[in-house]
Amino acid sequence: MLRITKESEGMSVVTLRLEGQIMSTWVQVVECEIGRLLQSEKKVVLDFTEVKVIDSKGANMLKRVIRRDVRIINCPTFIQEFLFNGQK
Repeated sequence: MLRITKESEGMSVVTLRLEGQIMSTWVQVVECEIGRLLQSEKKVVLDFTEVKVIDSKGANMLKRVIRRDVRIINCPTFIQEFLFNGQK
């Protein structure tokens, strides 16, 4: 299960808080929401304070959106390692 909450939205920046699991079917939901915000010319910040699990599909999606200047804050160490070192 994954919960996405809009924490804040300014003129140019939106912060989304993700809680739970970024995996399988939820990956497309997250990517679509990020894409929608980027199309409206918003900068996107993802708050990972409550993310507990990520799978390879989730990591690959996050690598794609990071290249589109999406920022991740409060990222647990195990997720940083998964994203940036290719490890779980």
